[in-house]
Amino acid sequence: MNYPPFQIFSASTTVCLSRRLSAMLPMHRNHLWALSKLAQQSNLSHYTTRRFVSNMGAPIILCGKTEEIGRGVVASLKPEYDVIHFIMTPEAGMAQIPAILKGEQVPASDSTLGSKDYSEPPVAIVLGAGYDDADAEVMMRASAGIRPLPWLRPDLTKPAPPLGPEYGKALVARIKELLAELQSEGKMEEEEIRWY
Repeated sequence: MNYPPFQIFSASTTVCLSRRLSAMLPMHRNHLWALSKLAQQSNLSHYTTRRFVSNMGAPIILCGKTEEIGRGVVASLKPEYDVIHFIMTPEAGMAQIPAILKGEQVPASDSTLGSKDYSEPPVAIVLGAGYDDADAEVMMRASAGIRPLPWLRPDLTKPAPPLGPEYGKALVARIKELLAELQSEGKMEEEEIRWY
């Protein structure tokens, strides 16, 4: 039996595991166990393993000012990324992001956006253009040292469509590109601002 390669992040970042999977599956009836073992043997990251086993993207937190744009961004980030929580103000981010990173509780939210699946910690926090330097700083300070991960911010010097659905789509392409780059360079556990 031959299985197609798994696509992990994007067309440019594909891991072909079909031969190894074909060799393992006949020996093990529990396919989830086989996938987990395969991921461990392949030295794949934790969130890549989550993607194999649950068909969900890597968990991220998205910070945006409006649900209208946020809804499109959440949908467009799939299947590579699963927005688990949507933050709408810096004050909410100061309280909710540390709670999510610590895994202490399911935080209250002002938004219905996001999967609310807190079973795995987020791998990145993505801020929209409505968050300025001061907003990013207070949220990062509140979360400092809990769990190192990249904080993505938009590079406002790059051209983008006017606010609306096309704006969100344009930024999503840049977000996916940057996250794939950080993953390939082994920089997903660095607590730094990264510009998309």
